[in-house]
Amino acid sequence: MSTLVAGCGLGEALNPSPTVTLTVISSDWTGWSKDQPAPESASESVTKGSEFTRDGVGGELTFTVKSVDDEELTLRTSQPMSERSETGGIDLTTNQKSFTVAVGDTLEITTPTMDGGTTYAITYEE
Repeated sequence: MSTLVAGCGLGEALNPSPTVTLTVISSDWTGWSKDQPAPESASESVTKGSEFTRDGVGGELTFTVKSVDDEELTLRTSQPMSERSETGGIDLTTNQKSFTVAVGDTLEITTPTMDGGTTYAITYEE
């Protein structure tokens, strides 16, 4: 006779989280200069629980993959970031650290300041 223990993760063992590819473009910016640094692009292979970091204005930002499937991915950042609106605006008072991006789409988040920061464009590759 076998016994299953509730919460032991058997569902995850039978249906493991897929490994997917993200393209991350980091763009530092400053409000004081017309010329801006060149963006840096890199690819990341991630699965649920993966972490990766990027340097940016003001320090390092850690991204943690909270969930991933064939349709979307949810990331958590180590500090609040602001999603860019369709008009390019940002929320300077945000406390948001959780973001979702659909397969084939790009999530654009930025440092919630007006002085200088970093914008991250994260694409969940198909």
